[in-house]
Amino acid sequence: MKNTKMKFAVLTALTVLSAQASATGLVAIPETGFDNSAYTACNPTNLEPTPTSNNTCAVFPVSEFFSPVVGYSMIANTIRFIPPTTGGSGYIGYVYDRIWRNAAQDMCIFGVIARFLNADHDSNVAGTQSFVMSDLARGGFSGFADINAGYYQVVSLGFPVHRIGRTFTSVQASGLPGFGSSAAIHPSVADVNDNWVDFTMKAYYAISNSSPLSQLTYVQAPCDATYPHTWVKSGAIRLRSVIAQKEIAIPGYAPPGAIIP
Repeated sequence: MKNTKMKFAVLTALTVLSAQASATGLVAIPETGFDNSAYTACNPTNLEPTPTSNNTCAVFPVSEFFSPVVGYSMIANTIRFIPPTTGGSGYIGYVYDRIWRNAAQDMCIFGVIARFLNADHDSNVAGTQSFVMSDLARGGFSGFADINAGYYQVVSLGFPVHRIGRTFTSVQASGLPGFGSSAAIHPSVADVNDNWVDFTMKAYYAISNSSPLSQLTYVQAPCDATYPHTWVKSGAIRLRSVIAQKEIAIPGYAPPGAIIP
């Protein structure tokens, strides 16, 4: 573990230096959170990030299939279905769950995109209730002092990632929250939780003025050479709607040996 963390510390330093030089790149998300908050601000505007503006936490790979960091190759690309929240059958969308790996450094980048369909997530309410995703959380990172995270804006008309937090909690109120709650969704505060990374953004299906596709989120953390299909954990990916006060938990890749409570 010490060797793995030492490798990661070196990689973190290199990534941070690169980010400082270009003003873009994955950012460090320490296990202790940030000053008075579990979150760090990324792009609080709804403006599209570019290499020269609105680009904190943003990366610009060749395409969504290429790693955001040089030296990584894709080793897994899985489609997972998103079930409805209340009643009903079938699914309301799907996620692309991906891993890129750097074998020399025993490091991986875990990526996920959510896509929503014109489908009802709550059959207890008349009509078609679109699931308005406000947060995407990914688990399995406990024990890693520092990890890097960021996003790629796959859809130019979509909503950017507003903030990233080392927390299990998605916060309803605007602004950067402080400490105080470990619930899945809380009106205003969030405890630091080193096992989870939460991305605040928006994605939902509507006839107009929306994007059914989320941005591609990344978490960079240590891994090993075992097979990725053994890394799948139930509930490792959480999709939240602070409007509906609901969460959808689906299986997802997590670092080898991760525990998802």
